[in-house]
Amino acid sequence: MKTSLRRIADFTLYFSFCFLLGSGLLMKFSFVKGLGPQTALGLSKPEWCDLHLLAGAVMLCAAILHLALNSQWICNVGAFGKKRLAIFIIALGIILTLFLAFCPVKTCEQSDKHPRMQRFHK
Repeated sequence: MKTSLRRIADFTLYFSFCFLLGSGLLMKFSFVKGLGPQTALGLSKPEWCDLHLLAGAVMLCAAILHLALNSQWICNVGAFGKKRLAIFIIALGIILTLFLAFCPVKTCEQSDKHPRMQRFHK
């Protein structure tokens, strides 16, 4: 039973990663700003964004299942047999994820204050 759950988690991780990579590249490079409404495979960019987010949620669930099923290996090999190190590494990853997910976004009013933002204000 545990082996079949591992296979399901691994396949789900792989295919969700492939979908995330492909849809991310599609959204970044295929949709051209300023050309009006566009579709790819019959879906608009907002619909692709929704699918991308859904695939991310599926991958997160599969990753949690994968980590739970392989917790013994993580403690023994990945953390050199130190359970506290394994917990610290996992906690650090969770903190990084939450920080990036809830990082505040600012709007830039003047492009001269932010040289890297000049290309967005032309």
